[in-house]
Amino acid sequence: MMELVGPFDSPEELNARIDEMFGQFNATGDGELTIPELNESLVKREVHLPDSELRVILEIYDKDKNEALNLEEFREMVTAMTAKQRAEEPPVSRAESTASRGRRRSS
Repeated sequence: MMELVGPFDSPEELNARIDEMFGQFNATGDGELTIPELNESLVKREVHLPDSELRVILEIYDKDKNEALNLEEFREMVTAMTAKQRAEEPPVSRAESTASRGRRRSS
């Protein structure tokens, strides 16, 4: 999921990116991401998950059990997945990512 969000320096920056991503994923504009919408958006970004995995994600993060993710549920999902990936990433890799992003900004 971090590949979709990109590097970030603060929780506020992460939330802003998640909000932007939710808007891009929510093709119907109804404020809810269904499995087909989520799948289509991920496939466009070359992320392929089987429907069974998407259903598990929905089972975990769909708090109101309406078979769709609202912004808050989506934010919780992305935040949790991003935190897990960051925890698994070597510290040097995170530092390099932040440093290279800083170089790109100053160029």
